[in-house]
Amino acid sequence: RKALYALLEACNDSRPGCQKAISLQAQSIALGIWRDDCTIAMQEMPDRLADDLPDVLAESYRFMLKHLSEPLSVDQLAKMAGLSKTHYIRLFRHKFNKSPYQMLTHMRLQEARLLLEKSDLPVAGICRRCGFHTDSHFSAIFRKDTGLSPSRYRIKVRKTDRQAVSARPD
Repeated sequence: RKALYALLEACNDSRPGCQKAISLQAQSIALGIWRDDCTIAMQEMPDRLADDLPDVLAESYRFMLKHLSEPLSVDQLAKMAGLSKTHYIRLFRHKFNKSPYQMLTHMRLQEARLLLEKSDLPVAGICRRCGFHTDSHFSAIFRKDTGLSPSRYRIKVRKTDRQAVSARPD
C-alpha cells in the first residue's frame, strides 16, 4: 500500500526526475506483485504433490523460496526438517532429483533471470537480492547456467523483446 500511495503522489509531481521516480516505483510494485504471485504458485506446487512429498520436504521447499536472499545451509535445512543431514539430502534428492543446494541455486537463478528481464535493478543488487554474496560467484554460476554474463543476458532478452514487439502487426 505504501508503494502504491507513493506512486500516486509522484504522479501529481511535475518536478524534474519525477517520471523516473514514477517508473521505478511502478517497477517496484510490479515486482512485489509478481513475487507474491510466484511465491503462492511455488508454495502450492508441493501442496499438489502432497501425496508424494513428505511434509518436512514441502516445508523445506517453501522455506527455501521465502528466504532466497538469506544464507541457507543444508545443515540448517536438515535441522529444521528434524532429519540428519545425510538422510535429508538423500530424501530431498530422491523426491526432487536435485540436492538441496542444487535446488536452492536453481531457485536463485530463476529469480535472478526474472529480475534481469523485468527490472532495472543493478546486477550487484540482483546478486544480493537472490542470495549470492559476491558478484564474481553470481556471474560465474549465472554464466555456467545460461552461457551469458548477467549483463549480456539482460541485453539479449531486452533486445529480443523489442524485436518481438516491433515485429507485431498493428
